[in-house]
Amino acid sequence: MFEQALLGLFLGTFIGIFSGLVPGLHINIIGAAIVGMPIIARAGNEFVSCLIFSAAAAQIFSSSIPAIFLGAPGSENFMSALPGHRLLLMGRGVRAVLISGAGAMVSMLLSAALLPVFALSAPKIYSAAEPAIPYVLIAVSISMIFREKNFRKRFWGLSCFMLSGALGLIILNSQMRNPLTPMLSGLFGVGMILSSMARKPRIPQQIEEPGEISRDELKAIPAAALSGGLVCTFPALGPAQAAAIASEISRAEGESYLILSGGISAANLMLSLATALSIGKARNGATALAVQSGISVNVVVMLACCALAASALSFAATMRIARVFSGFVARVNYTNLCIFSISSVFAITAFSSGLFGIAALLSCAALGLLANLADINRTALMGCLILPVVINYLI
Repeated sequence: MFEQALLGLFLGTFIGIFSGLVPGLHINIIGAAIVGMPIIARAGNEFVSCLIFSAAAAQIFSSSIPAIFLGAPGSENFMSALPGHRLLLMGRGVRAVLISGAGAMVSMLLSAALLPVFALSAPKIYSAAEPAIPYVLIAVSISMIFREKNFRKRFWGLSCFMLSGALGLIILNSQMRNPLTPMLSGLFGVGMILSSMARKPRIPQQIEEPGEISRDELKAIPAAALSGGLVCTFPALGPAQAAAIASEISRAEGESYLILSGGISAANLMLSLATALSIGKARNGATALAVQSGISVNVVVMLACCALAASALSFAATMRIARVFSGFVARVNYTNLCIFSISSVFAITAFSSGLFGIAALLSCAALGLLANLADINRTALMGCLILPVVINYLI
């Protein structure tokens, strides 16, 4: 058993690191492909479980590189692309990767320590708090819009929130394959890149030494762990809604938001073990695949240890890869890099979601560009996920 778990840990970490470098290649796709391979089907359950869960943990760290350096975020770290891209244009891309990774690493450790408490309290939290979810999201949405400084920005914030919500309702209720890929890539990836191209910035020489992280920035970690727990507990909530709630509670911005974003993904993965054990609902695709052969306290401990080890290994590897990327992007023409990033997103969308996905990507990119031109907080675009959840609860 130990040998299988160890082999699964190292192989899963390797797969997770490199799959995270490919924009749009979600761990659920990797996990489903792994489970479907005949050679894997003949392997032991411990090997398969540890491989998938370790890959999921590792991908949290390496996926920050395309999100920050290429502006091509995945479905769980799309909001980190915005402050990360700003740091890149300041020559601090490596620091952005460090901050996101540090948030994920500390949140992973904190969530592991909270596993027993969360496993015992998750059923009670679910039954007590579920009726309040739509009203909390409505309050958070109003707060996000009124954080804008003047009437003009509030008007555009509300408009973009409602328009993105309408797009979310259409796309998520369609028969499109992988609807999140074109929707989130358009709103938070392509739209941002097009707006950045219009300003014709130049990527400066990157500073390879990332510097230190202050204690004030790490204060966002408890909010990240709490929000990750909400994602695990409530089926209609995802990382975007959790990030909206946590950012309003903690008032996280800039570098603190990078910590928050990385921390939510890590907490979501780790704490999903607790909900899988206590209420029989993993609430996370990778976790569901990892525990499909059975769940017990021993399995939870084994997978938690794998996630912690994979996180440490992938964090170190991601920082090395980030330094290589930082030297590369400074020598490349920014416009050509943007064209490459947009082309990659279109290719991935066409492959994963087809022609309807391309249409959705173009519509969402136009709205994302509008939000950037209006110079409003891009959290308003999270209406694409918040509004469908609210309607689903209330209607």
